[in-house]
Amino acid sequence: MAARPKIMGVIPARLGSTRLPGKVLREIAGKPMIYWVYRRARRSTLLDDLMVATENEEVKHYCEREGIPVTLTGRHPSPTDRVHEVMTRTEAEVYANIQGDEPMLRPEHFELLLNPFLRGGVQVSTLKVAMDAVAAQDPGNVKVVTDYAGRALYFSRYPIPYDRDGQGGIQYFKHLGLYAYTRAALAISFLASILARAGREAGSIALPSKRRAHPGGRDAVRHHRRRHRS
Repeated sequence: MAARPKIMGVIPARLGSTRLPGKVLREIAGKPMIYWVYRRARRSTLLDDLMVATENEEVKHYCEREGIPVTLTGRHPSPTDRVHEVMTRTEAEVYANIQGDEPMLRPEHFELLLNPFLRGGVQVSTLKVAMDAVAAQDPGNVKVVTDYAGRALYFSRYPIPYDRDGQGGIQYFKHLGLYAYTRAALAISFLASILARAGREAGSIALPSKRRAHPGGRDAVRHHRRRHRS
C-alpha cells in the first residue's frame, strides 16, 4: 500500500485586497477573519501542517501573538505564487491553498478537496457549490463550468454558462476559495500564472498545463447549503 502523502495547508493573507482592503484582520464576532480561517482549517485531520503566509508584518505579528504558525514571504501578485514560495521552503507532497476570506469552512470541505489525492491520480482539486441565477450575476462570486466527469473547464466572474436564449433554468456553480496541488502541478501553475493575471482569475492557471481541476461534487453543495445563503 502506498504511503499517505504529506499535506500542507497554506493560508495566503495580505492586507492589500482590492475589493476589501485589510479584510484578513477585519473582525468577525470579536476576532479577525484570519483567526477563524485558521481555526476552521485546523479542524481537518487531513492537514499534516498548516500555516499563514503573508507579506505584511502586521499580519505576521498578529499570528505570532495568537500562536498561529506564520511565515513572511515576498510580495506576490496572486495567492498561488505565495503558496509556491512556501513550497520551495518545505517538503510536503500536496499543498492546499486556503483563501484567507473563507472563515466558514468545515472538515467536510477538506475531505472533498483532499481525498482525491489519497486515492491517487489527481494533480489539482478544488470545490464548487450550487448557486442561483441572481447570485451568479455578482462578479464577487467566481463561477466554474465543469465537464460531465466534474473536471473544471473554465472559471469566470461573468455568469457562465451563458444563457444565450434567455430561457433560464441554468444551474450555476460558485467556486470556493480552496485549491490543492501536487508539487509538480503547483510548479506548473506558478510558471503559468502570467496567463491568470491577464485574465484576472487565479483559477485559470491550472489549465495551460493540460491538467484539470477536479471540483468536489454534490456533497460539497449539500454541506455549503447548510451554512450559507448563495
